[in-house]
Amino acid sequence: MKLLRFILQRRWLLVLVALGILGGVSYYPLKHVVRPRVKAWRSAKLNESARDFLRQEDWLNALLMTRKNLQGAADNVEAWRIAALAAKKLNRPEAIFYQDSLCRLSPSKENQMEYIRLAILFKQDGMAVQGIKKAGGSAANDPDFHEMAAQVYSRLERRTESKYHLLSLLELRPTDKKAELDLAAIEIAEDTERKNLALRGRIRSLADNPESRLRALSMLLADSVRGEVIVETAELANRLRLVPNLPIHERLLLVHASHLATPAKLAEDLAALQRETATKASEVSSVMRLMSTIGMNEDVPKWYRTLTDEVRASEIVKLSVAEAIFALKRWSELRSLVTEGSWTNLEYVRRAFLAYTYKVDGSVSAFDEAWKGAVLDAGDNVRETLDLYTRVERWGWQRERFDVLWRLFSMMPENKDIRQMLLLWERQQGNTANLNRLFARIVDMDPNDRVAKNNFAYTSLLLDANVSRAGLIAKEVVEAEPENPYYKTTLALSLYKQGKEVEALTILDSLRTSALATPERTALRALFLAGNGKHEEASAALEKIVARGLLPEEKRLSNTALSEIAKNQRSKDNVQRLRSIQDTGTAGFNRAGFLVLLPATLSANPSVEMQLADSLFAAKDLKALSDILREGQWRERDFIRLALLSYTQRRDQAGAARDSWQHALSIAPRNAIALQSLCDLASKWSWTTERIEALNVLHAFAPGDSARLNELMAFYRQAKRTPELVRVLRPWIENSRNSPESVAYAYYALLSNVDLSQATVMAKNAFDADPRNAERRFVYAFSLWRQQRFPEADAVLKETQPALLSLLQSSLIRALVALDNGNLPEAQQQVSGFDEAPALPEELELVRKVTAKVAELKS
Repeated sequence: MKLLRFILQRRWLLVLVALGILGGVSYYPLKHVVRPRVKAWRSAKLNESARDFLRQEDWLNALLMTRKNLQGAADNVEAWRIAALAAKKLNRPEAIFYQDSLCRLSPSKENQMEYIRLAILFKQDGMAVQGIKKAGGSAANDPDFHEMAAQVYSRLERRTESKYHLLSLLELRPTDKKAELDLAAIEIAEDTERKNLALRGRIRSLADNPESRLRALSMLLADSVRGEVIVETAELANRLRLVPNLPIHERLLLVHASHLATPAKLAEDLAALQRETATKASEVSSVMRLMSTIGMNEDVPKWYRTLTDEVRASEIVKLSVAEAIFALKRWSELRSLVTEGSWTNLEYVRRAFLAYTYKVDGSVSAFDEAWKGAVLDAGDNVRETLDLYTRVERWGWQRERFDVLWRLFSMMPENKDIRQMLLLWERQQGNTANLNRLFARIVDMDPNDRVAKNNFAYTSLLLDANVSRAGLIAKEVVEAEPENPYYKTTLALSLYKQGKEVEALTILDSLRTSALATPERTALRALFLAGNGKHEEASAALEKIVARGLLPEEKRLSNTALSEIAKNQRSKDNVQRLRSIQDTGTAGFNRAGFLVLLPATLSANPSVEMQLADSLFAAKDLKALSDILREGQWRERDFIRLALLSYTQRRDQAGAARDSWQHALSIAPRNAIALQSLCDLASKWSWTTERIEALNVLHAFAPGDSARLNELMAFYRQAKRTPELVRVLRPWIENSRNSPESVAYAYYALLSNVDLSQATVMAKNAFDADPRNAERRFVYAFSLWRQQRFPEADAVLKETQPALLSLLQSSLIRALVALDNGNLPEAQQQVSGFDEAPALPEELELVRKVTAKVAELKS
C-alpha cells in the first residue's frame, strides 16, 4: 500500500510538472504571437468597418469607429488617415490633429501637403506655417505646395515669403495667370511712389486676357485711386464697367473712382450700389466702409435706419455704423448702438467702443469694467488683440495700449518690437516689477541672451526677488564678460545684498570714471560708501545724483545712504533724549514697546535709537516716535524702523505709510527671521495686506514652507487672482517639481494661458504618477484640451470617476471637452451645473464662451 501511494503521488507530481511546462511553453506564443495577431486582425476589421461607413458617406460613424480603433492601436496609419478624412468631411478642426499624427507616423509628401490643406481650410495659419517648413524639402518641386505656401504667407502679410513661393510657382507653372496677378499685387502694393512703370505695363497686358482682365483692371484702378491720378482713374473705370457681372469689390472700387474722377456721377452710382446690396449684410458693411472712406459718415447711420431688421442685426453692419458715428463724435448715439446686445465674434470691439463713451463721460468705474471686458473678449486671439491694439493706439490711450501690448507679448514673446516698446514704457513708468517680468520671460525663451539675464538679475535684486538666482546670474555674466560695466554693477549690488559691502564697493570702484557717472551707479556707490562707514564720501557722492531717471527702488537705495549719513550725526542727541525719558520713569512702559514683539536675535543689544523708539512706542507718543524714526537708521535692523514709521503714519498719511512699508520689505535682510518679524508685526497690527506682502517676499526667498504657501494660496484664491496663484506656486515647484502643488500650478497656468509648455509637462507627469487621482485626471484632460487634442481629453474624462475636488470644478472641464468633441447636450448639461460663486475670472470667461458657442451652434 505504501508503495502504491508513493507511485500515485509521484504520478500526480509528474502531471503537475508537465502542465506547468505546457503552460509556460504556451504563454510565450500567446503573448508574442497570438495576441499581436489578434490585435492586428481586430484593428484591420475596424478599419474595414470605418471604410464601409466612408463609402456610405456616414462620416460620423466612420470617425467614431476610427476613434475606437485608435484607443488600442495608436500606431495604425490607416486609422489616422480615415479619421482625418472623416473629420474633414464633418468640417471639424480636429482633422488637423489627426493628419498631424498621420504625418508623424508616415511623413510622406502627400500627407504633409494634406496637413497644410487642412490648416488652410480651418484657418490655422500658424499650423500651416509649421507644415510648410516641414514639407519644404520634399515638396520643393511641387507647384501646389508653393501655391498653398504663398496663400498662407499672404494671409499673414509676410510679403517676402509670399513672393518667394510665387516666384517658385511661376518657375514650375509659367502660365499660371493667378500666380502672376498675386505677385503683381504684392509688387504694386510695395511701389507706393508709382515708379515701376514696367510693372504696370505688365499688369495692363494681363488685362488684355479675358481670364485675368477683371482682377488686373481692378488692381490698376485701385492703384490709380490711391495715387489720385484722375485721368487714368477715369479711363480704367470706363474699361472696368464694360466687364459683365462685377463682384462687390469692383463695384465699390467704381464708386470710389467716381468720387475722385467724376463727382457728378457719385450720387447715382452710390444709390444704385446701395439698392443692389441692401439685403446682404456683408456687402452693406463694405459699402458703409467705403462711404466713411470718402467722407460720407453722416449718410451711414441714415442708410442704416432704412435697412431691414435682419441686416441691421448683423454685427459687421453695426461695426461699420459705429465707425462712422465714432468719426462724427456723436457719443450718446454711439453708446445707444453698442449697448444693444452682444456682437458675438466682435464683442471685444463693442466693449472697446463702450469704454470710449464712458471715458468721454468721465465714468471711471464703468470705463474700467468695459475695457477689461474688451481685453478678455479678445482673449488669446492674435488677430483680434492686434486690432484692439491698433484702435487704442489710434485713440491715444497710453495705459490701455500697453495693457494690450502685454497681452501680445504673452502670445508673441519673440517679437522684438513689442519687447522694446514695453521696455521703454515700463522704464518710463518706473515699474521695476514689470521690467523684471519682461526680462524673466525673455530669459525663459532664450537662456543664452546675456543682456536679458543681467537685466533680470539686476531688477530682481532691486525688488529683493529671486535674490539667490540673481546672484548666480550676476557672477555668470561677469565671468563671460569681465569688463562689462553693466554686469559688474549687478554683481556689486548682489554682493551688497549679501552683506558684503567692502567687496561691493571694490568692484564698483574698479569701473572707469565715465561709467561711474551714471545716476544709478552714483546712488549705489554712495550706498556702499555709507555701508563701509565712509559717510563724508557718501554725502559728496549723493550731491551729484540726478534722481529723475532712477527707478523707485534705486531711489530708495539712495535714501538709505542718506539715512545712514544722517544717523551718524544724530547719535549724541538721541542718547541725551533717552536719558531724559529714563529719568522721568517713562521707560517703564517698555513692556508695551515693540522690542518684546521681536525675536531675540533682533531685539538683543538694542542701539540707543532703538531703545528711545521703544520707550516712545510704549508711551504711545506717535508724534515724537515718528520724528525719531525719520531721523535715524538702524543698520541691519533698519527695516524694523521703517515698519514702525509706517505704523506712525498709518492714521493720517496713508500713502507715506505704504511707501515706508514697501521700503521696509525692500531692505529687510534675506533671512527667515527678519522677514518673519515683519509678518508678525503686520499680524499684531491687523494689517492683512502688509502681512501678505511680507509673506510673498519671504516665500520668494525661502519657498519651502507649506504653511506659508497655503496661507498665500488661500488669500489669492479668495481674492480670485489667478496670476498671483501662478506666481506664488512657481518658486515652490522649481524646488519640488513632482510635489502635489505642481498639479495646482499646472491648472492655474493652463487657465491663465501662460507657461503652457511647462504646465502641459507637469499635468502629464502628475497624471502618470497617480492616474487614479481624479483631480490629476481632470487637470491632464484640461491640458489635452488646451493642446486641441479633444478626443484624447474625452477618453481621459470617460475613465474618470466622480469625486470631490478642491482645485477645480469638473463640470467646466467636461463642458469644454464635450463642446469641442461635438457633444452639445453634454456640454450644455455640464455648464448648467457650474457654480459661479467660487469661480475664478478665467473660469467664468470659459463658461461664458461655452454657453455662447452652444447657443450659436443650436441656432
